[in-house]
Amino acid sequence: MTIAMTSAPDSEIFSSAQRPRSRWGLTALVLGLLALVGGVACAGYVGVTLVPAELEAGGMFGDTAPGYQRGVIAAGLSLLLWAGIGIVALATGSLALVRRERRGRGMAVGGMIAALVAPVLWLAGFAVPVVMAASAL
Repeated sequence: MTIAMTSAPDSEIFSSAQRPRSRWGLTALVLGLLALVGGVACAGYVGVTLVPAELEAGGMFGDTAPGYQRGVIAAGLSLLLWAGIGIVALATGSLALVRRERRGRGMAVGGMIAALVAPVLWLAGFAVPVVMAASAL
């Protein structure tokens, strides 16, 4: 049995059903959106609950209930997790672009954009509710 070697590109050797598929672009998109949504949820939780909790307790974060303080600290520390996921999204997106994936290029760019925009939206998710609640006082 002999195996013929050819210099034809992969697209000519493999049919569309047999072509090896890489999922780096899809992975980047999922991770980028996960970092964006998770971080906004944590920052939004703190932003929405901070002013009412401080007003109830006396105006200082240290005066709030210990359970609330632990929740805010956990939400703040979880931003490190979301930032790490965003960094992995950037890495997998750039890997998809370097490997020149044709099918995953748009998803890779979308995941990278989501990972880059996420910290700005985290700040907005925290600051907007705090400013609105403080201005209503």
